[in-house]
Amino acid sequence: MSDVYCSTKFKELQVHVQSRLLYNCCKAWPERIDLNWLENNPGKLFHTPTMVADRQLMLEGKRSKSCEHGCYQYEDQGLTSARNLYKDKKIIDVYNPLETLQISLSNDCNLTCAYCSSEWSTAWHRDIKKKWRISD
Repeated sequence: MSDVYCSTKFKELQVHVQSRLLYNCCKAWPERIDLNWLENNPGKLFHTPTMVADRQLMLEGKRSKSCEHGCYQYEDQGLTSARNLYKDKKIIDVYNPLETLQISLSNDCNLTCAYCSSEWSTAWHRDIKKKWRISD
């Protein structure tokens, strides 16, 4: 078992309904909700194959793809990451029960605050689409 892993991947889930994305950590790359899989596996939203595989890799001390753009990029530079802050050796099961669920229904916000992003602000999303000429 690794000396450092992020316990939030084992306890927390953020669901962005409008974009159909799941985050099992605040820094993790999101996973698109597979509605067909979910229909065949009701009640398993926190235990998708990707999330279970990520947790297993973390317990084995191996890197998971979803954490590359978040924690690992900081650690590779010798910096402190969120993983370093949330050490918890009590978790040993990839099917740990969900403790915190955050549901965001939409990103309806007309502001473009500097600390926000397109996933939380329709104004940011609109401006990014316009700049990069992205269509829906």
